[in-house]
Amino acid sequence: MQKAETGTGGAVVSELAYRNDYVAVRGQAQLAEDAWRRNRCRESPPEEPPPPASPVAAAKPAAKSGKAAR
Repeated sequence: MQKAETGTGGAVVSELAYRNDYVAVRGQAQLAEDAWRRNRCRESPPEEPPPPASPVAAAKPAAKSGKAAR
């Protein structure tokens, strides 16, 4: 909305194009907040991260020569 308001007639275009969407989203957010408070919801604590994987010994790299092993 702010970017649209910078041009000539931008305020009018902004109101016509974006205002209804803005009002609808704000209303939905307010309804969600009201339901959150009414139901006494609380944020869940973050899940514990999985334990770090144990280091695995690196495999021996393959030979880089072009000759076949005999």
